[in-house]
Amino acid sequence: MEPYTVDYDWAWGGAHFGDPVTLRAHLTFADAGTARKATEAFFANLMAENGFHGSGGWAAKEIPANSTSARIIDFTAGGEDVADAISYAAEDAFEHFSTYPGTAIRWEQLPYNS
Repeated sequence: MEPYTVDYDWAWGGAHFGDPVTLRAHLTFADAGTARKATEAFFANLMAENGFHGSGGWAAKEIPANSTSARIIDFTAGGEDVADAISYAAEDAFEHFSTYPGTAIRWEQLPYNS
C-alpha cells in the first residue's frame, strides 16, 4: 500500500488557478465485511453537512464498485490550496485504511471536469 504523492502539475493544471480536481482511491480489502466496516468508519470520522462528507478543504464521495470487497472514493478539492487539500485527503485516507490488514489502494488522478 503506497501513500499518494501530490502531482502539482495535475493539481494546478486546470484552465483556471484553483480549478477543482478529483483524486480517486480504488480500495481492495481482504473481504466484504472489512470493506464495509473500514469505509463506514472512515466516513463516520468526517464532518458531514448537506449530504457531503469532508475535512480541511476537501470532500469525499463513495462511488459504486464492482465487488463487495472493493470500494471507490473520490476526493475533490479546489481553490488556491487545492494541492494541499488533496494531499490532506489522501493522507487521511491512507492513514485510516492502512490499519486494515490486506488492504490495497491505487490512486487515480481524474481528468478535469470528471
